Amino acid sequence: MYVRNTLTNYTHFRDPFCHPPCTKATTLASITAVETDPNDLQAYFKACAKDRLNGVQKPFWDDWECSDPANFLTPEPLHHWHCEFYEHDIQWCMNAIGDAEIDFHFCIIVQPLTGQRHFAKGITTLKQVTGRVQRDLQCYIVGVIAGAAPAGVVRAVCALMDFRYLAQALIINDDGCKAIQHTLSEFHHYKQSIIAAGACCGESSNVLEHWQIPNQAHAEHCAQHSRQQPHHAMDCRYYGTSPY
Repeated sequence: MYVRNTLTNYTHFRDPFCHPPCTKATTLASITAVETDPNDLQAYFKACAKDRLNGVQKPFWDDWECSDPANFLTPEPLHHWHCEFYEHDIQWCMNAIGDAEIDFHFCIIVQPLTGQRHFAKGITTLKQVTGRVQRDLQCYIVGVIAGAAPAGVVRAVCALMDFRYLAQALIINDDGCKAIQHTLSEFHHYKQSIIAAGACCGESSNVLEHWQIPNQAHAEHCAQHSRQQPHHAMDCRYYGTSPY
C-alpha cells in the first residue's frame, strides 16, 4: 500500500510531515533497473512489484521534458478528502458516540425549514452516498459530536474539517498554506484520542492501533502542491463538492 507520487509506504502514513516525491527521474530509473524481459508479462509484473512499479515499461510522460507527474498529479478533493471523510471521520464519530446517538443528533440538529439537508432517519443506514451527501454531512459533524464524543476526538475531527475547508479556497497564498499546515498539525496532536476512544476500527470492527490511512498522507502534500501551482488547480466546484 503506497501513496501516489511520493516515496511513502504504509509504515509512514502516520507521519506528520511530507515525504520526498516519487519524481519522474526516480520512476524511470526504477523501470530501467528491472532486468526481466517485459515480454514475459507474469515475470515482469512480479519483478516490477518489488520496486512499487505497475508494470508499464514506457509511461506516456517519459519524454515530456518540462513536466513531472509528482507535480501535475495533485491531490484530488472528491476521493482524497470527501470520500475519506465518510470512510474514516464519520466512522470514528459513530464508534465514539454510538450509532443511535449520532442518528438522534442528526435528526434534530437541522430541521427541514432551514433550507439545509435534513437527515430525518439519521445517517447510519445511508446507501450510495455521493460527494454532495458527504459535503452535507461535513456541514454538521462537529456540532453533532460536540459534547458527546471525547474532547480530543472532537478537536481531531474539527481540525480535519478546517483542513478541507481551507484546502478548497479558490486561491491559496502563503498564509493559506500555513493555515492548512496548522490544521494538520492540530490533527496529529489530537489523533491519538481517536485510538484511545476505541473509535478507529478496521473492516472486521477490530480496534486499530495504527494510522495506516493513505488519504491522510495525501493531505500532508496539499500545502506543498498549492505552493507549486501558479493558480489553485484543486477547485472543487468541478466535483460538485465546494462548500461555497
